[in-house]
Amino acid sequence: MTENADFSARREKARTLLREGQYQPAAVAFEEALLLNPDDADMHEELAMAHFMLGAFESAVRHLQQTTRLDPKRATALINLGAVYNRMGDYTKAVDALRRGIQFDRRSSEAYYNLGFAYRRSKQWALAIPAYREAIRLDPKLAEAYQNLGTVYLEMNNVQQALANFRKALELRPNFEKARVGLEKCQTLIADAKRAKNPFGRLVSEAASDPAAAPASARTLTAEEREHDRQRLMQLAGELGAAAQQLLDLLKDDLEPALVELNKTTTQPSPRAAMVENHQIFHNACKQYAPLATRVRELITEIRAHETSMQ
Repeated sequence: MTENADFSARREKARTLLREGQYQPAAVAFEEALLLNPDDADMHEELAMAHFMLGAFESAVRHLQQTTRLDPKRATALINLGAVYNRMGDYTKAVDALRRGIQFDRRSSEAYYNLGFAYRRSKQWALAIPAYREAIRLDPKLAEAYQNLGTVYLEMNNVQQALANFRKALELRPNFEKARVGLEKCQTLIADAKRAKNPFGRLVSEAASDPAAAPASARTLTAEEREHDRQRLMQLAGELGAAAQQLLDLLKDDLEPALVELNKTTTQPSPRAAMVENHQIFHNACKQYAPLATRVRELITEIRAHETSMQ
């Protein structure tokens, strides 16, 4: 048997073992094949897969790096390298590998999913969201992307958005345990918020429905105080609603699109002028966001202060 025939036989044996899930024998067979042809990029990439399945992440990284040295534009190797770095908890290296992979394959939902995961784990939520959304755009049935996006929104305390994404994940995969747990957490948070004392709680005491209950400690408001209280709360609520709507409009119309464009220029080949322009647009949107967010916080503080003064 010639060397080429021997290499081909060993390669096919290794691939068969890998398909059958016999990862340790597959790794040995790939190593034997590489002794005959150490510069075969395919063998390095497939051997990396065997090592990954065995939990030998350092070895997987080494062979994926060798794959990219032999074939610098191989997107699958770069994307898989990013995925391995994610499993190792090295999210900075994961982002770098995944961005390079996306340069050569902009249609890979797995690349954007893993990029979102790396950003989420490093708590860069504003970058994780567009990455997960791009993964979903490319693969609308990717339940894991919805579940992880729900987790990002939950970590940002955006319970309603989290709820919607967990529901979508469960719609796609009814037995998705992580999505079910996330959904239940959202429902608990919403229920807790409803049970919390609302701004009008002092006007109607729960004890009032129980004739045998002891008198409430809160003072009784006069008709004039009650009307003044109602008018002031309506005014503050109206101002808060308007400020919140402005904030939402800014997020939807300016900040989010600016962030998406900024993310594109950092994950895909782009002229430097475009990067500078998108950075400036994003910076300007952030400058508009800050005073609106401050105003919303001020109004919430004022409502709380009003509550305290009326008790």
